[in-house]
Amino acid sequence: MSAFNVKPSNGWIHSDKLIAKQGATYAVRYVGCMEIKVSMKQLDFKTRSSVAKECINRVCETLRLKTADKKKKVDKKVLRAIAETPNLMYAGTNVNLNISSISLTLTSLDTNQIIASHEMPRISFASGGDADTLDFVGYIAKDENELRACYVLECGGGLAKDVIATIGQAFELRFQQFTNKSPMMCDLGTTLGSISPAMGGDVDKDYYNDLPGKVPPDVEPPPVPPLPTVVLPFTTLPPVQSPNLIDLSSELSSEVSHEAAQHEYVNDIVARDRDVFDMKPFTHPSATGFSNKDPIGNIEGEIWFHGQISRAEAENLLQKDGDFLVRESANTVERQFVLSGIQDGNKKHLLLIDPEGVVRTKDKVFTNISHLIEYHYENALPIISAESALVLRNKVARTS
Repeated sequence: MSAFNVKPSNGWIHSDKLIAKQGATYAVRYVGCMEIKVSMKQLDFKTRSSVAKECINRVCETLRLKTADKKKKVDKKVLRAIAETPNLMYAGTNVNLNISSISLTLTSLDTNQIIASHEMPRISFASGGDADTLDFVGYIAKDENELRACYVLECGGGLAKDVIATIGQAFELRFQQFTNKSPMMCDLGTTLGSISPAMGGDVDKDYYNDLPGKVPPDVEPPPVPPLPTVVLPFTTLPPVQSPNLIDLSSELSSEVSHEAAQHEYVNDIVARDRDVFDMKPFTHPSATGFSNKDPIGNIEGEIWFHGQISRAEAENLLQKDGDFLVRESANTVERQFVLSGIQDGNKKHLLLIDPEGVVRTKDKVFTNISHLIEYHYENALPIISAESALVLRNKVARTS
């Protein structure tokens, strides 16, 4: 068996010692994941690459980070391999991505909570996006409940190639550690509109992390990677008891429903108590003793607050995608506030204060309603509810 991975011509960005120990860390944005329904070993290499790229596309299209190409035809093998809709829990979270030969870990920059962690033997594949998603990277991993997903990251500022190459270096080191032999990792065909080897320079790569001896087709070498930090150890947190930002089907409703890698080198690790996609839920506010002292804050002074207007009146004020306002509901015993907005032509209404009196999204607790609104407005981050996203672009000002 011949080696099927070679260092980039300029060498790795990081030292092997760094990647083997604390790892390199990138500031990126986690945008969601797609469940993968088949083992990567059941697919040929080209299909694996297509699966990863389609997952990146699906997540980006759902969050309107790219325009959907309705004419694009997707291979049936790819469609059979992935779920119909993405999991958007924690979508839009700014994270530190730590890459080492031990694991890939995503840690929220705002809360320092680990939202996903995958040991290297459970990661099978990593790929950049296609020509429309050059700043995105997806990696396919299996959690300890044997469920696979493709996790999608936005790597702005040209970081995507560095992230992919660093993952490739981690795969190679893991392989070396496993075999105690020379580098025998994999890199895989070109991605995006990248430079061909004949033109010189290193091509953007997909990386493949698999059982030694199961070699992908002959392909060429990989590119290059960035920096370090130490993250907290992975710990399991209790599941969230109730949702936040409840999507209202009817404001008159008296009850609101409560939600409560395949690189298989050696071991099947005993599953721990974590959720389907290996995404750690955040502690429920009441479990931490946290509560907003004044969740309403000085909302009366905000131009986007319209007071007690009806749902119909709010919808009449929403004219184009991105329009939003906040109103006070007249149909609740305790004061409740509703974010009304429009996305893809659909009017949406989200409750802003959860049953415990806390203003929060699935990955962040806010001091009050104004804090939540301004945070998402100024950072152009989508507010996630169920499997939809609402982007706050245009403040609808009250007239009096």
